[in-house]
Amino acid sequence: MSGREEDLVCRKDNYSTSSADFEYASENEVEEQTILGNLPGTVRNTTFKAASRERSDGSEVLSSSPESPVTTETQELQELQKQRGEMSPKAAQEEILAQIQRLQLKLTELREVDNTSSVGSHHSQLNTSSSGHSLHRQNLESSVRDTICQQSETGETLISTNSAKVGPKLLVVSNRLPVTVTKDNNGAYHFNMSSGGLVSALKGVKSLMPFLWIGWPGTEIDPNERDYVRNKLREGYSCFPVFITDEQANLYYNGFCNDVLWPLFHYVPLPIVSSDGERKFDFKYWQAYSAANYRFAEAVLQVYQEGDYIWVQDYHLLLLPSLLRRRLRDVKIGFFLHIPFPTSEVYRIIPVRKELLQGVLAADLIGFHTYDYARHFLSVCTRILGLDSSPKGVNYHSHFAHVGIFPIGIDPNTFHRALEDANVQQRIQELHERFMGKKVLLGVDRLDYIKGVPHKLLALEWLLTKYSEWMHKVVLVQIAVPTRTEIEEYKKLSSQTNELVGRINGKFGTVDHSPIMFINQSLAFEELVALYTVADVAIVSSVRDGMNLVSYEYVMCQQANKGVLILSEFAGSAQSLSGAIRVNPWNVEELANAIHEALSMPRREREIKHWKLYRYVWLEVFEFVFLMIYVSSYVTTHTAEYWAKSFFQELDNVVKHRDELRLSLPLLNVKSVIKRISIARTRLFLLEYEGSLCHPKSLAELNSPTSTHIKILTRLCSDPRNIIVVISGRSKTILDNWFG
Repeated sequence: MSGREEDLVCRKDNYSTSSADFEYASENEVEEQTILGNLPGTVRNTTFKAASRERSDGSEVLSSSPESPVTTETQELQELQKQRGEMSPKAAQEEILAQIQRLQLKLTELREVDNTSSVGSHHSQLNTSSSGHSLHRQNLESSVRDTICQQSETGETLISTNSAKVGPKLLVVSNRLPVTVTKDNNGAYHFNMSSGGLVSALKGVKSLMPFLWIGWPGTEIDPNERDYVRNKLREGYSCFPVFITDEQANLYYNGFCNDVLWPLFHYVPLPIVSSDGERKFDFKYWQAYSAANYRFAEAVLQVYQEGDYIWVQDYHLLLLPSLLRRRLRDVKIGFFLHIPFPTSEVYRIIPVRKELLQGVLAADLIGFHTYDYARHFLSVCTRILGLDSSPKGVNYHSHFAHVGIFPIGIDPNTFHRALEDANVQQRIQELHERFMGKKVLLGVDRLDYIKGVPHKLLALEWLLTKYSEWMHKVVLVQIAVPTRTEIEEYKKLSSQTNELVGRINGKFGTVDHSPIMFINQSLAFEELVALYTVADVAIVSSVRDGMNLVSYEYVMCQQANKGVLILSEFAGSAQSLSGAIRVNPWNVEELANAIHEALSMPRREREIKHWKLYRYVWLEVFEFVFLMIYVSSYVTTHTAEYWAKSFFQELDNVVKHRDELRLSLPLLNVKSVIKRISIARTRLFLLEYEGSLCHPKSLAELNSPTSTHIKILTRLCSDPRNIIVVISGRSKTILDNWFG
């Protein structure tokens, strides 16, 4: 096996993102070894290279001083840099980290002097002293800056320390950038901005603060061209790329995200083996997922400045909050899951279930679409990790992770503008003529097994069989956008769907009529709006869906027609849209009856149902006079922009509350405690046996004190000034046997 292949093989015990749980850095610690020790071989040799930022102890963004006198620390650093070429990468790395730690300790000592020299009768003298210490601190900071700012093996600069801070910004981190990067045959790069739902949602956040989007550009970039692509994305699109090779992306994205997490989070159990005979869950996928999250953390640290907010998106980056929290104690992290969160019975199937939970629990705010998803998450934290939880969140190792419900929406103005477009109106007229005398059923889905497309087709077959009056009077326009076509399950789904379409069209079709118009490709936005407008009924038959915004889009285009929405009860939007006909897509007969009910519904009932749907999807705050009628302050802002603003505002409130608590509960000054203990005449030690001295276990027989525990306690008891109290929930008999 080659060295590269060995790096791609991972055993469970080789990588544990949170096996020791995330711990905050103390004032005088640099936690490089904490993370590096948990990483596999390939990743362990790639260290975080990030500029030192302002921490809770008061350290600032580092800057060089043009008049820095040569200090002992600087000389040591210069000597170290000269020797780096003669040292192994591992040894050089350890030396650098040790040097950083020594410099950080000296900086801390100087700041403590600064903090104590504020007021008093010797004000001028203290100012002079502080000035001297500030100059020395500046020299040290310059040394730390020079140490940390290194070059990668490819020559690309990993850190930029000379960028001036202009205020806090929002760092949005997602798997993909909203920019598609392509390279033509001539070697020229092309950048095209996409217009997804998340892009529209974040337009509202722009008014609150500037933001930078961090993500994978979707293709492998040559190392020699990465600086060009990075600068182009940063300057032209406010994006910062995470560079991953195609091989890593395949294992991380297709292997773990789409082949493990996606099906399980949608209640599709994993088979033992895949179609090629390999194990469905292989730890090489987990290693790739862990390494990719590490690369994302590395990218965030390159652009992060003190005060920035970090908003992590979706299941691709469940480990990222923990990786960032280890490096930045006071960082403000929000996490939002765009897909369902399963019940504990399903979630516990995942072999790395604890690591994923521990990763996301480092966030300050964890958001879900619906109450059910949040409830499942809280239940999983209690049942799998044994944590205390409440409707507000989870308490995890002195860190409270708040949980909130934020149903996402759409940008209604986009659809209003499209409906006013002359070309769209012309296309609507053409479609009305095309389907004249027929009722149009519409389905808009990705060809994914969670979307329930076969269920919809079978329901149409049942409808035409049971309600023959709709024969030749109903047509289903089914848009099925291909997705993940390289995965075996999706290939099978595509084949089964095509067979169903052919069978139903052959059974009920004629020379001039086909009951199903199957479009196996994506459509232009204008064409989609026209279809939304002419459809009498829209059918969403998802067997499990995080939200499904097709239902919202259909409602926005039905102001004139007042069409009926049939919505699966397993879609997240079903909890919000009370005006829809809710169905269980697994009951094909029930779905067919719902289609018949929708097609036969009187106009007045359709108007009432549509108004219930429309006022939820969009009705901004407005005040205007129209025909002498005053309408004001009717508020239901469940748009995409409202979703983003509400999440960000809640994150801001959570962080402010967290910081207020920390001000009232300052960090323990270890040096001060040690000094006071050493001079105290009487010292009381309260030691919790299961929790402080050792990890708790269910059976007392398995948790007896080791010889090391006995030696430590004996040494403490040998000092007459010490009073030792061991606290335990075990019975007195067991404790007497252990310590008596």
